Amino acid sequence: MKKRTSGSRGGDPQSGATVAESNPPTQSNRQFLRTATAGQHTELDELLGQIDLGDPMGYRQFLAAHAWWGGVESWLTSSGMTTLLPQWTGFCRAGALTADLTSLGMVAATTTEWPRRPLPVEGRQRDSALWGAAYVLAGASLGARFLQRRTAGKTGRPDAFLCSADATQWPDFVSALDSHRLDRQVAAVWARDVFELALSVAAPPRVAAE
Repeated sequence: MKKRTSGSRGGDPQSGATVAESNPPTQSNRQFLRTATAGQHTELDELLGQIDLGDPMGYRQFLAAHAWWGGVESWLTSSGMTTLLPQWTGFCRAGALTADLTSLGMVAATTTEWPRRPLPVEGRQRDSALWGAAYVLAGASLGARFLQRRTAGKTGRPDAFLCSADATQWPDFVSALDSHRLDRQVAAVWARDVFELALSVAAPPRVAAE
């Protein structure tokens, strides 16, 4: 029986939201990003939800599907995310992912497809871009703890990537996110960019029709 991976993907765990074009003044930054990325979140959730984590090859596939993580994480750190959120290093899990892949004899693949556009120079827009991208990784860390509990006890299975996620930091992330005066449209664009990158890595290769 397959163990579904629902809840492991990036962004804020959500249900049935649709992309918002408006910016209601009563809506928090978190709520706005959650709604703005709902379509991609659902698509990625369904895609990775087909992976059987109880199967050794399925678990390898799950780890390989996160090859995009390191590039985004490194970019966020070097671009100043720690200045915006001192606890940012608590969401950094690329080293743990590499350790798991190495333990399984897999190559820690990297992607050069990030960032997909120039980082804005203006302060508020720059910060908004960073918060938008960071939102996806922080939400993925929250979901990873749920998966770690479901896969605990698997003999011989390296799970540093899942175990490195600290769900207790999510409330602090949300509080900091909502306290900033973001350009929400800029933040949403960068959050969607991360989701698109994740989808491009996680999607199975397509076989060209003859």
